[in-house]
Parts: sequence; structure tokens; C-alpha cells
Amino acid sequence: LQQLQAVIEDPESARRFGVDPPTGLLLAGPPGTGKTTVAKVLAAQARASFYPISGADVISKWVGESERNIRQLFERARENRPSIVFIDEIDAIAGRRGESLGVHDSHVNQLLAEIDGVSGQRGVFVVGATNRPDQLDPALLRGGRLSRTIVLGLPDEAGRLAMLRLHTARMPTVGVRFGEIAAATEGFSPADLKSVAQEAALAAMARTEGDEQAPAVLHEDFVAAI
Repeated sequence: LQQLQAVIEDPESARRFGVDPPTGLLLAGPPGTGKTTVAKVLAAQARASFYPISGADVISKWVGESERNIRQLFERARENRPSIVFIDEIDAIAGRRGESLGVHDSHVNQLLAEIDGVSGQRGVFVVGATNRPDQLDPALLRGGRLSRTIVLGLPDEAGRLAMLRLHTARMPTVGVRFGEIAAATEGFSPADLKSVAQEAALAAMARTEGDEQAPAVLHEDFVAAI
């Protein structure tokens, strides 16, 4: 990601090495692993405009409208370079061609044409995100399009501990053994861990309702939340 950030900020750096700058990136991984957050941070760090859209936003029942939505999105991104086009649920508009109605194929063709139009132009970068990379049309992932795939997996125990500390930084926790909570949440995504922290706070609020004591979230509240 840091390599890509450097190239987005300075596309000429790739040309000095005799290659075109990369056009796009695919972020893959289970739901709730921070794909959207990573794309937003990449845009902020590279000081680029951010154009988010989801596959569901693009799809229209009217013939030709989906293609126009895709075209307009890329036009706006080109006008405001440097920019990052972020397509969440990209599998909804770029699934394998030939496996459904022909109308769907035209969405994929339009998207591929727009990405090809971006390649060679400085300052527009495409980031796609999906939970189902196996559903994507292979043409999307070839060189010159979304040629890099970064998989955001579920966090390990050290990662879960760091995220729990992050989500509870402003919380009045008392005697919470975060190491035990991190060990007990194997298989939880970052979004799940944020939800655990919120549920623990709600459990503490319900437990102390009408109580005049200072608010406190206890270890038992986190156990109940899990």
C-alpha cells in the first residue's frame, strides 16, 4: 500500500523506471476487515480526491443507465485528479461474463473500457473491494487493470488486542483483562470487535441504570458481549 501511495503521489517515478504507473488494486477479504477504511486512508495519505461507489449504486433496471453511471463517475474522477475511484462490492458489476443476462455483460464491458481509459493517464487510480474475488471476471484482474490483489484477512490475537484497545480508548473500563478478551474472540473481524466494545458499553449502561456511581465497564460486560 505504501508503494502504491508513492506512485499515486508521483506517477512520474514509475516512468523514470520505464514502466506505466499501476492503474488499480483489488482489496479482497471477509466482510468487516476494513477494506473501505484502507481505501479512504490511501486516498487521504496520497492527498487524492476520493470517489466511492458501490456495485448496488451503479446497477439500474433501465437499459443503458448503469453504463452512464459508470462513465460519469470516471469523468468526475478525471476532472479532479489526482483521484481514487473506490468501487465497493465490485463483484456486483464485474462478475464473470457469459453466466447471466447480456445486460450484465455491458456493465463489465463499460467498466473495463473506463479502466483502460485511465491507464496511461496520470492521477486516476481504481480500487475495487470484494468479499468474493472468485466471482470476478478474469479480464478485470489482468495486468494494466486491477493487477494487484491485497487480501485483508481476519486479525490475529495481537491484532485483536490492538483493535480492542483502540475501540475502548475513551471507555471507562475497570479491571478488563483485554488479553483474555482477545484470546476469546478468534475469528472475529475488526467490525465484530468494534461491535463487542459497543455491546459491552450497553451492557454496563443497562447494569448501572439509575445508579449514581461513576460509569464503569467491567470484564463481565465484555464476556456478556461476546
